[in-house]
Amino acid sequence: MPQFLIERQIPGIERMTPLELQAVARKSNRVLADLGSEIRWIHSYIVDGRTFCV
Repeated sequence: MPQFLIERQIPGIERMTPLELQAVARKSNRVLADLGSEIRWIHSYIVDGRTFCV
């Protein structure tokens, strides 16, 4: 199965609380669900106001 890296710019994400990060993750999961059932989020990295999601 192919893998993709999605970059999102979210200023201040590196300072977010765990609850705020959960809200960001829920939004991402809703978008993925709308795109199709074969897309799966594996993990994310947070670096300098950006997330990189595999």
